[in-house]
Formats: sequence, C-alpha cells, structure tokens
Amino acid sequence: KDFDEFDYIVTMDNNNYKDILSLDKKNKYGHKVHKLAEFFINNGYNEVPDPYLGSSDTFETVLDLLEEGNKNLFEKIRNEIESESD
Repeated sequence: KDFDEFDYIVTMDNNNYKDILSLDKKNKYGHKVHKLAEFFINNGYNEVPDPYLGSSDTFETVLDLLEEGNKNLFEKIRNEIESESD
C-alpha cells in the first residue's frame, strides 16, 4: 500500500533498503525507494550507522547525517514541486 501512496520511501540502512525492495514483487516501485545516504554530500557514508554500536561521538555523527540528508531530500522535493508548477 505504501508503494502506491508515497512518492518517496526512505530507508536508513542497507538492510532496510534491501528488505523494502524485496516487497516490490513486480519491480514497479524501485524508483520510489531511496537510502537517506543518497542525499549525503561527500562524507563517505553509504548508510546511516547504528549509533548504539559506536561511541558517544557516533550519536553526534548520526544527528549530523540525518540533518544533512533530510535537508537535501527536502530541497530535492521542493525543486520537483517548483518545476511541476512552471
């Protein structure tokens, strides 16, 4: 149902990404599934790390990644909406 209702389905890590794609049995919705890491800028991360598996610094890193990824995702969506209204 989420595949039909949402334009973006965003995952935090590679396992969730693979799990969600596996629910798309007809391969119709892969373009809607994204890793938040797609919206990171040159920081070397390809997924959001689990902060509970690292040090206290990992929590700060995760917060920074979430802020950056969400900011860039929202900017992409804003640009898509603005270009549709032109």
